Amino acid sequence: MQLVHNHKDTHGLNQCLEAAGVAKSSYYHWSDPPETDRRQFDRWLRDKLSEVIDDYPEYGRRRLLPELNERVEPHIGETKLRKLLSEQGLALKQATSPPPESGPRRIIKQAAGQLNKVAGRTFRPLRMVSGDFTEIPFDGGRRKAHLMAFVDPVSRWIPGWAIGPSDNTDLALKALDRLRTTYEKLGLDMDELTIHQDQDAVFTSYRWLYELLLEDGATVSYSENGARQNPWIESLWGRFSVEFLAHLRRAGSLPELKRTAEELIHFYLYDRRHSSIGNKNPYEQLKQIATEENLQVEHLSPN
Repeated sequence: MQLVHNHKDTHGLNQCLEAAGVAKSSYYHWSDPPETDRRQFDRWLRDKLSEVIDDYPEYGRRRLLPELNERVEPHIGETKLRKLLSEQGLALKQATSPPPESGPRRIIKQAAGQLNKVAGRTFRPLRMVSGDFTEIPFDGGRRKAHLMAFVDPVSRWIPGWAIGPSDNTDLALKALDRLRTTYEKLGLDMDELTIHQDQDAVFTSYRWLYELLLEDGATVSYSENGARQNPWIESLWGRFSVEFLAHLRRAGSLPELKRTAEELIHFYLYDRRHSSIGNKNPYEQLKQIATEENLQVEHLSPN
């Protein structure tokens, strides 16, 4: 059919159809197929895929697929994604055109040298948190998930965290919602908080910055030298890697991994002694801080 279509203007449609042995009705059905539920769904999928590519232009297929499946139902597989990318020139556009620079990225570039709002400063407890993702292997190392967490450098408390299949904005927002719940229980205002993070795609996205800046009124701080300017969360990931990785690898499913992580984080906060806070556990440290800062810790949990 494509061959007939390509040569019909040169040789005439009837002659091309006769040479190919194709009925005219078959050609017209191919060139202008009737509207079906499947075609409507595919068109909707292409629109959603275009949205994902606009939000994350640097993503390849491996990261596009989970991000797209966060937004569509039913979920699709890699074969379907390849087909969608090949249509409308999406794959070619992604491979050959540099992604347009987003508004937040332009602002961040212009503010280089002034992005790190925490360097050289001392913060009161829970007035600055450090956040990032880390990769968590499970099912004997055959599968991977991602953990997003925030940590308070003063108390070592983890006020918000979440685990999911992808290190995307939705997962970060789940951790942020838990952080908000913790601060509400403590009687703290989000607009007094500084959130320090790396400059990856999630933390410079419109959705993320809208939540932090406009919804919460928080202060946003960025590392300008990678992990070296975000040592607090890197220290937490180091503890996870050394002490907890073997336990996490044994989880056979994502729900089991979440339960295991919750148990380990509970241990980290309520039982494990930290030399950086006088060999106390973070909950003991937080109770001491609560007396000085007039915080409510009675109903606090590691969410």
